[in-house]
Amino acid sequence: MIRVVRTPVRRRRLERQDLRLVLLATAAAAAAAGCGPGVDGAGRHELQVPPLGPEVEVRIADVASAVLVAQGPVEAAGAGGAAASIVEGAPGGPGCEVPLEAEGDAVRIGALRLEGPVELRSPPLAGQAPPPLGLAWEGGPGPRRYRGSIVLAARGGRLRIANRLRLEEYLAGVVGSEMAASVTPLEALKAQAVAARTYALFALLLAGERGGRKSFSADPSFQVYGGAEAEHPRVLEAVRATAGDVLTYQGRLFRAYFHSTCGGATASAASVFGEPAIEPLEGAACGACEGARLSRWEARVPRGRLEEALRPWAAERGAALGALGALEVSERGSAGHALYVRVRHSGGAFEALAARLRAALDRAGVVRLPSTAFEVRPDGDDLLFEGRGWGHGVGLCQMGAARKGESLGHREILAAYFPGSALEKAY
Repeated sequence: MIRVVRTPVRRRRLERQDLRLVLLATAAAAAAAGCGPGVDGAGRHELQVPPLGPEVEVRIADVASAVLVAQGPVEAAGAGGAAASIVEGAPGGPGCEVPLEAEGDAVRIGALRLEGPVELRSPPLAGQAPPPLGLAWEGGPGPRRYRGSIVLAARGGRLRIANRLRLEEYLAGVVGSEMAASVTPLEALKAQAVAARTYALFALLLAGERGGRKSFSADPSFQVYGGAEAEHPRVLEAVRATAGDVLTYQGRLFRAYFHSTCGGATASAASVFGEPAIEPLEGAACGACEGARLSRWEARVPRGRLEEALRPWAAERGAALGALGALEVSERGSAGHALYVRVRHSGGAFEALAARLRAALDRAGVVRLPSTAFEVRPDGDDLLFEGRGWGHGVGLCQMGAARKGESLGHREILAAYFPGSALEKAY
């Protein structure tokens, strides 16, 4: 039974001098997420931030070489700290392309060789923001622009590329990548901005508790980030309108998860990720995403193909797989997502985490199941998966939020998907 608490999101501005954004993370939660030790319930960590938020670093690529595309002056600073001009000229001029590659532990930028890591930055301009830096690499998405600076590190003949910028600048590249900016209602974009900001700040503070620096992935394993190319005018409006706004529960930050489509109801973080249960992440009714793409889906897989993919995967877990008989969901979470799947075969049976099975089938190229909210049954020589939703199902349903945004404000959207949470100013 899903308990839906329809408490409006409360909004209050925290006094700047009293601001304490607190990690909602027990040691068990941190260990479950592979994050190391957490903090106890009394632990508090002050976050001092400038108007555009704290600095973040996003991992962009790990490649053999790349090309810098500059439309103005660019400076490079290596491990020695002294900055060298690598591109000169007035901003807004024709693009200048400079090759980038690893050379041992050093970085070669055109004819210049610098000991890494190397930071590339457009120098400040009087009265205006410096132009973004463009990057391109083989197999990449094409030339893509990034605000802030580009950090290059050479390891084993490979060039590791990261983007360093302020959180509010980063969010503009996240919201426009996570939701279709041109067709999504503005209030839904605002809700996405608040959820993404909360998720990122939680990760930063958790990393700070561990005594390290947190770098974000630019792919769905963290939040999709497309750089300045994702900066649609409506995205910029949504980010600016919610600047510094975060979600808290009992005065503490929490992981404000989001996903594409829930298919009717969101799942609890406790059942999906093994985190301590809190009210905003217990799961909630949605209903708004019904009829959307992948709100209902099916996938048919030949039994032999599935058996072929499962055999080495089972062997890695100490199970000798015989002839595949059936797959059965043996345990479900509160919103119907499969937690464990029983694999029956001629030599017996074993159980596997549904999320890991889903990932294994995807890696093997057998089938990409949109979610773990599925039933599976034999159908002739095939196994038929029938499911709902796209993604892990926890937190904000992006498709549902987009539809709710046609009539509701972002505060009401957030209240629906994170019941019992409060909307507060972090900076």
